[in-house]
Amino acid sequence: MGMTETASRLIAKWGQAGTFVRPGEADETTYPPTPGTPTNHAATVCVVDYTSEDRDGSNIQANDLRAFVAVEDLDITPDNGDSLTVAGKTFSVVRVVPMAPDGVARFYDVQVRGA
Repeated sequence: MGMTETASRLIAKWGQAGTFVRPGEADETTYPPTPGTPTNHAATVCVVDYTSEDRDGSNIQANDLRAFVAVEDLDITPDNGDSLTVAGKTFSVVRVVPMAPDGVARFYDVQVRGA
């Protein structure tokens, strides 16, 4: 079974509500710049631990987790700089890999880091 099928099964079985928070654009006309209003984006997410094989020799830290994010009903593409809140815990988005075996994103593989 490939990664796409595995992630789809995990999301279907263990997916839970999550929220991506994207920082707003700063107003550069003021000094210091005024932060913009962040926007919330609902998502269906399955958060799992990385395997030791994934961590070995990589940039994945001990407290990093892997979030499989469904593309259905997601109105943004997750990006570095976003945060993700799931089950009352907030994580920073470190890396986003769209899983698109046929050129169309089927889900996002997101590396998140706890505070």
